[in-house]
Amino acid sequence: MNTITLKRNLSFQEYQLLTQILDEMGIEIERKIDSFALDKQDLENIAKSNEEAKQGLLISSEEVRNRALKLCTK
Repeated sequence: MNTITLKRNLSFQEYQLLTQILDEMGIEIERKIDSFALDKQDLENIAKSNEEAKQGLLISSEEVRNRALKLCTK
């Protein structure tokens, strides 16, 4: 197995483009989540959001979209 090391972190869009290009070239990509990439604050935020979801403190994606549109058109 070969490994490619990148010199900087990629944005999500760059990552998607790169994986698509490699896939089209027939290069298989092992996609594994590195749990160590999440720091303590990330894990706490995830736990908090899970608890809020259990309590029904969610808003719909449509509401998020509407709020984002309002912010972007100010």
